[in-house]
Amino acid sequence: MKSDAKKLAFWQKQLSDFENSSLSGTDFCKANNLVYSQFLYWKKSIQNKSTETPEEKQSWVNVKVADHKSLDSKPIEVVIGKATVKLDADFNQDIFEKVVTSLVKLC
Repeated sequence: MKSDAKKLAFWQKQLSDFENSSLSGTDFCKANNLVYSQFLYWKKSIQNKSTETPEEKQSWVNVKVADHKSLDSKPIEVVIGKATVKLDADFNQDIFEKVVTSLVKLC
């Protein structure tokens, strides 16, 4: 198990235990030797992950265009966040990858 996955599992258990306790956050942290600021960070982080909509979760798929002739009539539109990239038949894959990487960081 990766270190990040271990941390996440640890904090998920701590937050579950906290929810099942009648203690305040500060009292729970004192009783369990936890740093309160870390407790708050993980509480917010885990809550944000659980409230993401499916549209906010990203997944990537490799796409290879075998026949560029199919692009002659219409460009393909790739939407990343609020940005739309249109690809014509003669697009440069290296430039496209750099654009996508930049947009993912910004969006």
